[in-house]
Amino acid sequence: MQRFVVTILVVLVCLAVFASPVTAGDVLGPGDIAIIGFNSDDNSQFAFVCLKAISAGTIIYFTDNGWVTTTDPQSFRSGEGRLTWDTPGGCQLGQIVTINQYDLPTLGTFDLSDGGDQILVYQGTDTSPSFIFAINFEGTTWQGSASGANASARPPGLDTTNSVAINEIDNAIHTGGAEFNTPAKTFDSPSAALASIVIKENWNGSNDVLQDMPTGYFSFTTTAVHLSEFSAETEAESALWWIIAGLVVIPVLVMVVKRPKRECCK
Repeated sequence: MQRFVVTILVVLVCLAVFASPVTAGDVLGPGDIAIIGFNSDDNSQFAFVCLKAISAGTIIYFTDNGWVTTTDPQSFRSGEGRLTWDTPGGCQLGQIVTINQYDLPTLGTFDLSDGGDQILVYQGTDTSPSFIFAINFEGTTWQGSASGANASARPPGLDTTNSVAINEIDNAIHTGGAEFNTPAKTFDSPSAALASIVIKENWNGSNDVLQDMPTGYFSFTTTAVHLSEFSAETEAESALWWIIAGLVVIPVLVMVVKRPKRECCK
C-alpha cells in the first residue's frame, strides 16, 4: 500500500514539473521595439524602446547590412555586421535600452557609417528573417535595394507605420512631437509612441556632435491589455492548482478505497 501511494506521488510530482511553463523567448511583431537614437561618429551607438514587455532570453538581432531586392530570393547584403541581444533580465514595457558597438556578441563588423547607413531589427534566421523595425539615415528615403554599404531597401513585412527613413545625418535622436516631454516621455499608448517615432520630422541631431541617447522609460496614459497573454498565464496557474490538489486528494482517496474492511458480524 505504501509503495502504491509513493508511486502515485512520484508520478504527480513529475507531471507538475513537466506542466510548469518554460520560457523559450517571445516572438515579436513589427513595431514591438523601435530605434529612438543613434551615433555613427566615433564608436557606433544606438538606443531603442520596448513597446511591449519582452521575456528574458528572447533573441533579437540588429544589423547594419542593408536589404537587397535585386536577388531571388531577396536577402541581406553581406560585408557588415550583426549584433545579438538576448534581453538579459527581460525588457519592460516602455524601457529604453542603449547598445554600444562592442557591448554584444557580433558576427562580422557592426559599424555605423557617418556617410549614411541603416539599422534593421529582426528575429529568425538571416535567410528567413522576421523584421521588427528598421531605420534608414542615408539620403532622404529608403533606396530601391542595398546597392552599396550605405544603402538599403525597406525590409519586407515593414511599412511606414513601423519603420522610418530620416534625412542623412551622422547622429540623431527622436525628439517627438508635442506629447514627447523629456524626460517624462509620456504618450497615450505604445501605438501613439510608435506613430511619433516613425515621423522623420520628429528626429533631430548633428553631423558633428554626438547625441546623448535617451534613458529611462516611456510612460503611457493608457496601457493595452493583451488577452492572449492573460489567458496563457491563467491556464498555467489553473493547471498548477489542479496538480497541487491532486497531490493531496488522490493519495487520500487511494488509502480510503484500499482500507481493509472490518468484519461487521460473525
